[in-house]
Amino acid sequence: MNVLFVTFWYPTKKSPYKGVFIREHAFALSSLNNVVVFHVNLEQARHLFKHDIKVKSNQNNMFTIEFSISSLFYKFIYYFSPIFNWIFYRQLIKNLPNNFTPEIIHGNVIFPAGILTRFIAKRFNIPYVISEHWSNSAKFLKSHIFGKYGKKAYNDALRIFPVSHFLKNKIEPFINDLNKLIVVPNVVDNRIFKYVKKNPVPDSIQFIAVATWKKTKNFAKRPDIMIQALSEFQKYTHKKIVLHIVGNGNLVEWIKKESEQTNIETKFYGFVPKNELAILFHKSDYLIHATNVETFSLVVAEALMTGTLVIASKVGAIPELVFKTCGVLVDNNVNDWIKGLSLLTQTKFDNKKIHSMFQQKFSGEIIAKQITEAYQKKQT
Repeated sequence: MNVLFVTFWYPTKKSPYKGVFIREHAFALSSLNNVVVFHVNLEQARHLFKHDIKVKSNQNNMFTIEFSISSLFYKFIYYFSPIFNWIFYRQLIKNLPNNFTPEIIHGNVIFPAGILTRFIAKRFNIPYVISEHWSNSAKFLKSHIFGKYGKKAYNDALRIFPVSHFLKNKIEPFINDLNKLIVVPNVVDNRIFKYVKKNPVPDSIQFIAVATWKKTKNFAKRPDIMIQALSEFQKYTHKKIVLHIVGNGNLVEWIKKESEQTNIETKFYGFVPKNELAILFHKSDYLIHATNVETFSLVVAEALMTGTLVIASKVGAIPELVFKTCGVLVDNNVNDWIKGLSLLTQTKFDNKKIHSMFQQKFSGEIIAKQITEAYQKKQT
């Protein structure tokens, strides 16, 4: 089928992690479908307004149309983006490949892309689906000025694909026909995140933490708990704690200062591509993931696919991934994290068995087939 992907979240040079899970869905689907991605990219700038259009193809024969707007008022444009749907639509029409007529549109995240997806689908008179990744989707539907348009977008969609049961439960109250809800997880590339036998470093415990380390209003990531718990745990474990930090953001400098003060040996890598991240998982004993909210947690799934054990906050969708045979869940207080670290390091796990459990669960082939079958049921 000819599938038009619509998204405001997508990786760029400036933000390589942004919406990477949406790109992985598109890549997977391009193995069974002709996929064109329409990415509306809003960026902060000092000037009033500039726009640019880039059309490119990749090794999967997947086209990407990136319509970029940079502006001093980028937040205003984002918040009121449905007002600009005609502008977005015209840019899409101008730049669609001549030999491509969409048969179905796949929106990603209810706002703003889901609302734009409904707008475009009406012009083409074709069905559309929406994948949902956003932890604030329910809050948006309740209180945002465009919340009612979000509800219309959901209820007019052929299918809705929340990435977890946690997220499915949050948006169910806004859906008239619950049969259109199908949980579809994120994709993890099992060709990259494969099993390699662990070779523990003597007299040390190697932890890895992966995130976009940005300070947010809801303190989404919790490096404060992570550093404090590791510091206290190191005092009685009789082994050196080594913490590998992957990712960029304005919290990185804070993590550097805190780890120095608490005597945690910390190594910083910044952004790394997926193949290098897999190698870091292979060299680490555990993934440590302290967070206040998580609608799926791609990094947890990637770690588990390599057979790397996980200790994580017991929030959101994480309990759907982490259970007693592959890691430890903890409440977000330092004492519970210290107890969890002790339990994790004293329990024997089968790393290869963990890899086998998750090897196919998040594979692109399986997820692409699941979504494509949902597309093809549009007539029923």
